[in-house]
Amino acid sequence: MAIIAAVILTLAGVTISAPTGWHEVERTEDRLDLQSADNREQATISVMRFRKALSFESFKRLSAVRYEAEKKVGPDIFIEPDNPKPSQKKDYFCMLYTGGEKKGGRIFSCSMRLVGNELVTVYVEGSGVAPEKHLKSFEFFVKELKQ
Repeated sequence: MAIIAAVILTLAGVTISAPTGWHEVERTEDRLDLQSADNREQATISVMRFRKALSFESFKRLSAVRYEAEKKVGPDIFIEPDNPKPSQKKDYFCMLYTGGEKKGGRIFSCSMRLVGNELVTVYVEGSGVAPEKHLKSFEFFVKELKQ
């Protein structure tokens, strides 16, 4: 069953499509928080712009910082793939990972995508939600993002 976009939002020139039932919770100049209709999932989309386009090496360093920070959230955190590797596509750099808390039941997924000097991070987390449903929500946000 396909997820249908019910809400289309913009954040700092980036177009974000949200799945049916999701709604905006909070917004700043460079961050947007959304919540699912059942309140079990939350998405945070952020946009960071740099003075100039970053190299792949710089993106790898940013990705490593994000990954290390995620691991420090708690002792029962697991992330897959372990030590995710950023990839270089034709027009952008990206890194993806998913994980969770073994005891708390929270699951999360993160996408970092750098186009030139613009980094967009999509972070979706949930509690009490089936992993398949969570991954569908995450995939929808990432695939429908227009940067």
